[in-house]
Amino acid sequence: MNYEVIKIEILKAMQFTPMQWRNQMRWFFEIWAMKISNEHFVLLEELSRNEPIWSWYQAQFCKAEEEFYKQNRLYINSLGIEAANELFDVFSLLAYEIEEIYPITLINNLKNGQTVPK
Repeated sequence: MNYEVIKIEILKAMQFTPMQWRNQMRWFFEIWAMKISNEHFVLLEELSRNEPIWSWYQAQFCKAEEEFYKQNRLYINSLGIEAANELFDVFSLLAYEIEEIYPITLINNLKNGQTVPK
């Protein structure tokens, strides 16, 4: 199944609009960015506004969506709207796993003065 179909199924199961889901992804990103900026001594603003890092995070988030669908396909397709909150809680666990990884090369670029243009 292709990614777009997976995403549609996830949004339907969790009762999110595409905009709400995008905002949710950004929320997960900002939490990740806060953690990483503190661990690597990088300004949060520079980290969270950096396009290559945002693109990297989006790719990781897509992988989490695909893994979530793979692991929970039966539940997504059979539980219906009553389980939207429970499904989101399960997905959140996968999204929080992204906090354990980071693109060190991109972060080092920020440390070496390659910052976001003002």
